[in-house]
Amino acid sequence: MGRSLSNACRAEDLKIGLHVLRELATVVDNANGNATGPSPKPTVNERPDSPSSASSSSLGSLDGMDSVNEDLNRSEASRATGYIGKNSEIAWMQRLVSDATKQDHHGVALGDHLHHQPHQRPVEDSIASTNYYLDHYHLHEPNETSSFSLPPKALADQLLHTYFNHVHVSLPIIRQDLFTKQYCRVFSKNPINPGRKWLAVLNMIFAISSQIHRLSQEIAQSNGEEKMFFGRAKSLNISENVIYDHADLQQIQAEALMAFYLLSLSQINRSWKMIGIATRSAIALGLNLRITNERFDLESKESRKRLWWSIFYLEHILSVMTGRVSYLGDGCCTVSPPMPSVKPECLVPGCLVPSPGDLGHACLAQGYDIQWTNSLQHEHLASQQEWLKAIGTSPSSYFFYLVDLIMITQTITNRVYSTDILQNGWAQAESRIGLYSKKLDQWVSGLHTSFAFEGSHGGPLSGTPSQNQVSLALHYYSARIILNRPCLTLPKIDQENGARLPRSRFSNSTTLACLRASLGLIAVLPKQPDMDWAHNVAPWWCLLHFVMQSTTVLLLQMSIGPVPVKSHKNATAEISAGAPGTTESRDNLLASAKKALRWLHCLGMSDESARRAFELCNSSIRRIALTKDLDLDGVPFTTAQAPGFSHSSQQQRSSLSVEASRLPSLPQDQGSHDRRSSQQMNAYDERGDHALFPESIEAQTSSASLRYHSAVLDTDIDMQESISNTSDFALEEMLLTIMGSNVQ
Repeated sequence: MGRSLSNACRAEDLKIGLHVLRELATVVDNANGNATGPSPKPTVNERPDSPSSASSSSLGSLDGMDSVNEDLNRSEASRATGYIGKNSEIAWMQRLVSDATKQDHHGVALGDHLHHQPHQRPVEDSIASTNYYLDHYHLHEPNETSSFSLPPKALADQLLHTYFNHVHVSLPIIRQDLFTKQYCRVFSKNPINPGRKWLAVLNMIFAISSQIHRLSQEIAQSNGEEKMFFGRAKSLNISENVIYDHADLQQIQAEALMAFYLLSLSQINRSWKMIGIATRSAIALGLNLRITNERFDLESKESRKRLWWSIFYLEHILSVMTGRVSYLGDGCCTVSPPMPSVKPECLVPGCLVPSPGDLGHACLAQGYDIQWTNSLQHEHLASQQEWLKAIGTSPSSYFFYLVDLIMITQTITNRVYSTDILQNGWAQAESRIGLYSKKLDQWVSGLHTSFAFEGSHGGPLSGTPSQNQVSLALHYYSARIILNRPCLTLPKIDQENGARLPRSRFSNSTTLACLRASLGLIAVLPKQPDMDWAHNVAPWWCLLHFVMQSTTVLLLQMSIGPVPVKSHKNATAEISAGAPGTTESRDNLLASAKKALRWLHCLGMSDESARRAFELCNSSIRRIALTKDLDLDGVPFTTAQAPGFSHSSQQQRSSLSVEASRLPSLPQDQGSHDRRSSQQMNAYDERGDHALFPESIEAQTSSASLRYHSAVLDTDIDMQESISNTSDFALEEMLLTIMGSNVQ
């Protein structure tokens, strides 16, 4: 009996000892930064100084890119977030928070871990826990009973003006001149009947503009107006029509605008799904292919191209935000780039612009086959860049530069963050990173001086940058961060002496490039947070995404610190990324991180997703400060939940209730839609969103007319025949009033 008891005790001791050894092994692996699971073995030999042999994957290298480590179907929150890939800043933040939390959980010293009990609650390590977007918020089904109603003309003018000023230049989804003609006719003395699809597009524009007005406030305002317009658009065209109707150009416009609207609501999972629908609809109509039909005039071709490249842009941005693969890869489209021009008239046949072959002579604008930076060799690229600089600047030339950059960034995400890297080895990744780094160099060096945002030495230009310069700068630095992020990893630890193993020279240089891009992006922001700048100068729909990309990189580097660099024989070691006295020193990183957190705090006063992002970054930097002895003076401690941000039925007073004298005005036709006074416009009834604009008898009659009469604007995006009896004088006055100098 005694021997049996002794054997049983020994067996129990062995089980306990084995458990402790396993726990210790886990801690050692975490300390060394080794991956916890097996990695695919490369099929080619790695270079001796490759990052995979000198650094770990624990802070988000490309290892594990071909697998999912959690059940994304397990809860409503995980389903709302969905899969988040390696090139998303959400995944970078998850790794940062996870490592810091595990360190707090296990204790700094290995001895502390011996007291860890197996039954303790596991560390929260799900991707949903670091998703600062609002995918988990329910979008209430709008109860819209007045789908064919229109707002007062003064308010409609303001909303249309806001859309053209804040969205259209970067995303020319609609054909501006034609749509404005139709808009003017709808509000004329003899209004035309636009039909469901055209009204859906108009209401989506109104919803987006209402969102801009709400976010531009110092504190959060009611989202009642945008919900009302969104509900109208949905009931008119974007519900069952998506399933049952075959796509046409106006349907594609409505779907793309809905994707953009959901993006502006920080509903990126839903937005990603909707832009997928818009993309398939566009492909179904062949918008991704070159047009050879001679019946299309040049403007019709250009409007279709601009619609396609707007969809392409949204697909790319959302793929980066979610880290998901984009199916718009190599060979997906043959449609040519959007044509830059000096003025809108330059798209009319017969307009002359300088020829790239002979800048002293002139040629037709449509006669030059402009191509992407990605596809041109150096000598042809230099010739094209010279031509682009010669024709000057315009909204359309800005759009070309933007999409040209997006094409490079899309190639980066498809080629660098690709599962074939795991099979071909790190040498392939190094080659691709080097290639696309040169492409980005070529792009930024070829910008017209009016769009350039860097000086000759790479620093920011003096003076106040324009809206176009700010947009291109933020997109450019974001591309640099994405390209070089895989090399910003924890170093391996020498198990004998505990020293950090040096990074390869390539890893160090790319880490430096990633940090410099992050610092450059934060430097674009004004020194003091400015809500007016955020929503009138910056690309407001993805500003939070850009700030979080750079902030997460800064926090990662601050948590890692300087890492030694390998040196060749008889050569002095390079200065490591983050070393004192460098641009990327700890002091400079901390100053930029503080600035970023102040911006997040300010944005969080009116935007719930920004508030959530601030809380994540704030808790992370304070964890880092405890171990790195950082001075966080000037960093706000917390920000309250954005007041007024709610998807409930309780709403605040309208944020668009402004005096009529402040509204831009079109030619004052006294149509049936404009018979309500500005005082009636301000009346808001909490019984429902539709009560914002109480309908008079005349308006109800007009609504019925819109519903039952023939829809002459539902045929095509190119339906010039539908517009008649519009005087040139009225059109010119309307264009100048509504669009100012942004006519495209």
